[in-house]
Amino acid sequence: MTITSLTTIKESRLASLSDYSLFFQPSLFHENISTKNWAFSPAYTMIDLLINGYCEWLRKEDE
Repeated sequence: MTITSLTTIKESRLASLSDYSLFFQPSLFHENISTKNWAFSPAYTMIDLLINGYCEWLRKEDE
């Protein structure tokens, strides 16, 4: 079994145990004195691009 991790840009146990590690930087979109809210849009975009690229590769293989 091949394991791929999707984690933030820092050392982590999950990333070290994975065969492939995909890193992303979340975006801070709101901050006040007590909390910070992070957006994970970069991760969703990366996953979408990977899936679209794989689908395109499959289409080319069928031709």
